Amino acid sequence: MASSTLRTAINSRQVYVRMQPAPRTLSQSRAVLKSLQQFGEVSSFLNTKYFKIRTSTSGGTAFAIFESPESASNAIRASPLTVPLSNPRPNTSNSHIQEHPSSSNPTENATLHPSNTSSEAIECTITESEYDHKANMRKNPYNMGFQISRHWMEVQDLMRAPDNRVPLAEYADCFTKRKFSMPFRVQDRYFENTVKAGGTSLMQMWKQGLEEEKRKKEEDAKCLDAERPQQNTDSG
Repeated sequence: MASSTLRTAINSRQVYVRMQPAPRTLSQSRAVLKSLQQFGEVSSFLNTKYFKIRTSTSGGTAFAIFESPESASNAIRASPLTVPLSNPRPNTSNSHIQEHPSSSNPTENATLHPSNTSSEAIECTITESEYDHKANMRKNPYNMGFQISRHWMEVQDLMRAPDNRVPLAEYADCFTKRKFSMPFRVQDRYFENTVKAGGTSLMQMWKQGLEEEKRKKEEDAKCLDAERPQQNTDSG
């Protein structure tokens, strides 16, 4: 149930983008992302070129997940979206030729005076998407929880370390072994426990920390304001 609810929430915020022609450079992909950001905050932009299972459209399509369903709806309504690309060109025209054109033919004059910029554009067709990102994440061998074996040399070394300190620097990062195969029902149970603990998003945890800090400062300020009249009365 929790898995289905999560997928429905993501599907309402994600869109499928077809780019023609396909972006050739990272800067062109950034231009597409920047154009999408005019509809709202984009939390994820995934080019299918870097997917594990690539298709014939790889590089010319992408998935974008907005922060809100309204932003996704606005982007779909604005489709097709034209993303202009401007590539500066060096000015190689001769000043002498500019002052004294060799021909009265305007076509030849235009050839002698090239433009300083080359204008290109990528046309983006934005549609709804029901891609299951959770299924794609499960293909990652390091996704979700790990079952740690006490027989691993790294674990035994950590257990022998005094004061729970890492004995060797190379063990401070992660284990070198891949995790064991885990049934999806077990992964879902671990995920539900993670949701209850509030650990599904580092960004959300960071925002909650900021809110708690702000609330604490407001409470401290109220306490100081309440103490000041009492101090003034005592001094009077």
